[in-house]
Amino acid sequence: MSDRKTCILCDAEECLTTLGQLCLCTACRAQLLQDALAFAKRNTTRGTLYHAAFTYLWERFAEETEFESIKEA
Repeated sequence: MSDRKTCILCDAEECLTTLGQLCLCTACRAQLLQDALAFAKRNTTRGTLYHAAFTYLWERFAEETEFESIKEA
């Protein structure tokens, strides 16, 4: 594991988790997940099970992250 004590993307020092050898804050980790789901949704054939699954996960993730940000405010 890396000895780094800040997020690799934004240099935040709180709420760090690891993704392989990288340290990421919660916000950057969520953004990476959302971007990965959006990429998967765009790059699968519509009408397939994979596209439907990625679309569902992307929409659910977007709803839950909006709910959490409202809940914290």
